[in-house]
Amino acid sequence: MLFKSKKEYIMPIEVSLAVGNELPLVVQSGHPFCFYVAPAPKILFIVSSALLGLFAAYYLIVSKTNMLKDSDTGLYSLGKSQMAFWGLIVLLSFLGVWILTGIMEYVPQQALILLGISGATGLSAVLIGKSKKSGAEDDLNKLRLEEQKLKEQKEKNPAAFLPENENQLTAISQKIAELSLQPGNLPRPRPSRGFWRDICDDGNGVSFHRLQVVVWTLVLGMVFIRYVADSMSMPEFPETLLILMGISNLTYLGFKIPEKL
Repeated sequence: MLFKSKKEYIMPIEVSLAVGNELPLVVQSGHPFCFYVAPAPKILFIVSSALLGLFAAYYLIVSKTNMLKDSDTGLYSLGKSQMAFWGLIVLLSFLGVWILTGIMEYVPQQALILLGISGATGLSAVLIGKSKKSGAEDDLNKLRLEEQKLKEQKEKNPAAFLPENENQLTAISQKIAELSLQPGNLPRPRPSRGFWRDICDDGNGVSFHRLQVVVWTLVLGMVFIRYVADSMSMPEFPETLLILMGISNLTYLGFKIPEKL
């Protein structure tokens, strides 16, 4: 708070080195050590520019590309959206600190864990979607085989084809027709209702487990940005907070398995 009272402050520091209880010795260096406080207007400009860049980049990714959409359903993916969010924040924080200080910022282990959690969540969401697609294709193939067998029985011996068999054939044919297959052999997904609705909706409306991931991601993102603006370095989140984030993402993945396509 003392140094923040001035708009900008650069103070040369005389560095000394001591071992044990010995008297410190002054360290001689051709490059002087300086304590630097960046001017508040410059910090405000960099932070504002970074936030604007974050919103602009995210808006363009959402509205102009399909990078955050599930390739099978065409809906926006919560896992991919979270991964892009943290990737952009860490990238812009690194660039902002470099512009302010001229030093490449140390990326703390906690930031890497956050990137790992979001990346693993996005990858797992894709794998779950592929698994559900494979299961839908298997169910469809079984229905078609059963329908073909019943049709062959009806053609070979119409007199022995019981009403129960006819009802079964009709039900199977209706089931296949209801799937409304697309070229990818997937049931037709629900239409996209916008970015926010897609990432919070599990097919039955807004779900708590998805909303929880979105809220925690936004809260930690705001904390991350505020810390970088105050200290010109990336925060080191407590392990318990990272565990909470991991549990929230695992809960989302667990509930994603029975979700509708």
